Amino acid sequence: PHYEEAARLMKDTENPVMFAKIDATVEQTLAQDYSIEGYPTLKIFHKNSPKPIDYDGPRQPGSAIADYIKDFANPNWTPPPSDVAILTNENFTKFTFNEELTLVEFYAPWCGHCKRLEPKFEKAATLLKKDTNIRLAKVDATIEGELAATHNITGY
Repeated sequence: PHYEEAARLMKDTENPVMFAKIDATVEQTLAQDYSIEGYPTLKIFHKNSPKPIDYDGPRQPGSAIADYIKDFANPNWTPPPSDVAILTNENFTKFTFNEELTLVEFYAPWCGHCKRLEPKFEKAATLLKKDTNIRLAKVDATIEGELAATHNITGY
């Protein structure tokens, strides 16, 4: 009922927001594609973000949910910068040697396991950046093949 209230409140605003729901026990492929592991899981899909944003706002009442969503409803909203560094052959050595400890994911954009790891990797990067000297980074091995080969990466 709280989400229905939020949907009702956001429907007729200056920047309306559409709420939708799926039954992840029926739509298992979709749930897997978006790393749904618990219920309810809320994702925000915004035209200015290449991927959905995990909702981490209040769960009740509906008015609090609507207030939280209003920021995302602004058409000029942009996603916050990622805490996962993107490494290339040009910046790999400098970045990894300037950090105390770096965990690097070599990935392929088409890899299902890599896609499922992404939201967890992002969340871990944010937590580690706040509390430790550990940095998380990623390398698109389909583009940076030479770098992947240098580090003996043969699978994703």
